Amino acid sequence: MKIALVCSSGGHLTEMLLLMESFNNHEIFFVTYDHPTTKKLGYKKFLIDNIGTNPWKMIKASFKFLNIL
Repeated sequence: MKIALVCSSGGHLTEMLLLMESFNNHEIFFVTYDHPTTKKLGYKKFLIDNIGTNPWKMIKASFKFLNIL
C-alpha cells in the first residue's frame, strides 16, 4: 500500500519519523515543505514551497498536490 505522510518541517516531521516502524512493509513518501531539513530525508519526497496564508501560493500548490496524487 502507498502511504503519503503529509507534514510541515520541524516538530510534525520529527513525530512522523518516530512512527516509521508503523509503516513497515508499505511504500511511503513524504509531502512537505522545501527546507534544508527535509532535503536530507532518506525517503522518497515531494517538496513544496511554504504556503502560509497566501492564496496564490495555495492555488499553485493545489496543482502540485493533484499531480502527486
